[in-house]
Amino acid sequence: MPVHLSTALRRTLEDNFDTAGNFIGLPFANTTAPALAPAGAARLYFDRTSNVLKMSVNGGAYVEVATAGLGGTFTTLTATGATTLLANTPVTNGGVAGIILGSSTTLGIYVGSGAPTVSAAQGSLYIRSDGSTINNRTFINTNSATTWTAITTVL
Repeated sequence: MPVHLSTALRRTLEDNFDTAGNFIGLPFANTTAPALAPAGAARLYFDRTSNVLKMSVNGGAYVEVATAGLGGTFTTLTATGATTLLANTPVTNGGVAGIILGSSTTLGIYVGSGAPTVSAAQGSLYIRSDGSTINNRTFINTNSATTWTAITTVL
């Protein structure tokens, strides 16, 4: 038996997919917390008053998951256990930004294969995925550009 969706519901569902049919995300428009998640389930809601994404798991109280900053970035990320960041970002030759720290746009932790060539703030760290000796695994930026000095590691 076919299911008929209202025009409003169909538009809401369509807004979650791009023109190629790829899922692009869910909108969160709640302003007050919905009922807690039932046992064995989870619920998310966006608290517009505090600009915080909150989650209830297995009947537990809503807790902050992340605080949205400017430009859609997270200013706070709360996690327990291992956390994967940039899961869809390939490790590139010369480096790519992994984690940017503070208000600087280039101070951070970079990852890549091969010697670092990425421009970054002085003091930034570079972790080399293919490093194999004590002096080519990790680097520190020394001039706020593309000069990196190897940090000698043990073993």
